[in-house]
Amino acid sequence: MRRVFRVLVWCTALLAATPIAAFFAYDLAVFQPRVAEIHSILSRAAPAEQAPPQVLVEVIQASRVNVTAHSARLLASKLNAVPPRSGRLFWHLSSAAWSACVALHLSKGEQLAAFLALSYMGNSTTGFAASAIGLVGSPLEAVSQEQAAKLVVISQAPSGYRASPERLANRTANLLEASRRGP
Repeated sequence: MRRVFRVLVWCTALLAATPIAAFFAYDLAVFQPRVAEIHSILSRAAPAEQAPPQVLVEVIQASRVNVTAHSARLLASKLNAVPPRSGRLFWHLSSAAWSACVALHLSKGEQLAAFLALSYMGNSTTGFAASAIGLVGSPLEAVSQEQAAKLVVISQAPSGYRASPERLANRTANLLEASRRGP
């Protein structure tokens, strides 16, 4: 009976340790070599994306956008970190590992900067700072709460919201209401 128990304990430990070891191997082999590239991308972000206005941060928090997941997806796409033709299971596992590495190695401010700098805003425009003047008529560092809400809404589905001003106005109003209520 003791032998069976020992084998069961070893098998359980091995099953628990395998995904942890695989994650650390992925981190060392795939993510760590790209950290310098990530910091280079973040250093090229506009100053208002690196240190966003508080009103924009509050609206993003109210929108319940998962900044870590979005920034991980945007960085992985920019760096071609997840091969597109690798099969669905491998893609999902790689995406989850990439997201965990971003959460582990990048600060919340760096994740937010990546989200703001790399978000597609429609009309071949990437980044909140690059699109702020054209979309809301104000530079990113001077946006109002309503303008910030409009930018956040557009970042979620640029084509859909740009094609339907009524839908954009409704979603912006809902986000403003949520933002004013607070967390």
